Amino acid sequence: ARADMDDKPLRIGATLPLTGNLATYGELIRGGIELAAEDLAKEEIKLDLIFEDTPLSGAGVITVVNKLLSQDKVEG
Repeated sequence: ARADMDDKPLRIGATLPLTGNLATYGELIRGGIELAAEDLAKEEIKLDLIFEDTPLSGAGVITVVNKLLSQDKVEG
Protein backbone atom coordinates (compact mmCIF):
# COMPACT_ATOMS: atom_id res chain seq x y z
CA ALA A 1 0.00 0.00 0.00
CA ARG A 2 1.17 3.51 -0.77
CA ALA A 3 1.79 5.69 2.25
CA ASP A 4 0.83 8.84 0.30
CA MET A 5 -2.44 7.43 -1.11
CA ASP A 6 -4.55 10.10 0.61
CA ASP A 7 -2.35 12.96 -0.59
CA LYS A 8 -2.10 12.47 -4.32
CA PRO A 9 -3.80 10.40 -6.98
CA LEU A 10 -2.48 7.11 -8.28
CA ARG A 11 -1.10 7.67 -11.80
CA ILE A 12 -2.41 5.09 -14.26
CA GLY A 13 -1.38 4.93 -17.91
CA ALA A 14 -3.25 3.27 -20.75
CA THR A 15 -2.09 2.69 -24.30
CA LEU A 16 -5.04 2.57 -26.67
CA PRO A 17 -5.70 2.87 -30.41
CA LEU A 18 -7.20 6.37 -30.36
CA THR A 19 -6.64 7.04 -34.07
CA GLY A 20 -6.85 4.86 -37.13
CA ASN A 21 -9.08 1.93 -37.96
CA LEU A 22 -9.62 0.85 -34.35
CA ALA A 23 -10.15 4.30 -32.83
CA THR A 24 -13.81 3.55 -32.10
CA TYR A 25 -12.77 0.63 -29.89
CA GLY A 26 -10.04 2.66 -28.22
CA GLU A 27 -12.52 5.40 -27.35
CA LEU A 28 -14.98 2.85 -25.95
CA ILE A 29 -12.26 1.37 -23.75
CA ARG A 30 -11.20 4.85 -22.67
CA GLY A 31 -14.79 5.62 -21.68
CA GLY A 32 -14.95 2.43 -19.62
CA ILE A 33 -11.74 3.31 -17.80
CA GLU A 34 -13.05 6.80 -17.09
CA LEU A 35 -16.31 5.37 -15.70
CA ALA A 36 -14.34 3.05 -13.43
CA ALA A 37 -12.27 6.03 -12.23
CA GLU A 38 -15.50 7.89 -11.40
CA ASP A 39 -16.72 4.91 -9.35
CA LEU A 40 -13.39 4.75 -7.50
CA ALA A 41 -13.56 8.49 -6.82
CA LYS A 42 -16.83 7.87 -4.97
CA GLU A 43 -14.81 5.57 -2.71
CA GLU A 44 -12.25 8.37 -2.29
CA ILE A 45 -9.68 6.58 -4.44
CA LYS A 46 -8.18 9.22 -6.69
CA LEU A 47 -6.71 8.37 -10.09
CA ASP A 48 -4.73 10.46 -12.54
CA LEU A 49 -5.37 8.83 -15.91
CA ILE A 50 -2.94 9.26 -18.78
CA PHE A 51 -4.02 7.98 -22.18
CA GLU A 52 -1.60 7.48 -25.05
CA ASP A 53 -2.46 6.68 -28.64
CA THR A 54 -0.52 3.66 -29.75
CA PRO A 55 -0.07 1.64 -32.91
CA LEU A 56 -1.27 -1.95 -32.84
CA SER A 57 2.21 -3.46 -32.82
CA GLY A 58 5.88 -2.78 -33.40
CA ALA A 59 8.45 -0.47 -31.89
CA GLY A 60 5.89 2.33 -31.53
CA VAL A 61 4.23 0.45 -28.70
CA ILE A 62 7.51 0.17 -26.79
CA THR A 63 8.15 3.89 -27.27
CA VAL A 64 4.74 4.81 -25.86
CA VAL A 65 5.11 2.49 -22.85
CA ASN A 66 8.60 3.84 -22.14
CA LYS A 67 7.19 7.41 -22.21
CA LEU A 68 4.48 6.50 -19.70
CA LEU A 69 7.09 5.02 -17.37
CA SER A 70 9.92 7.53 -17.72
CA GLN A 71 8.21 10.87 -18.41
CA ASP A 72 4.73 10.46 -17.01
CA LYS A 73 5.91 8.36 -14.04
CA VAL A 74 2.83 6.13 -14.05
CA GLU A 75 2.46 3.62 -11.25
CA GLY A 76 0.27 1.19 -13.10
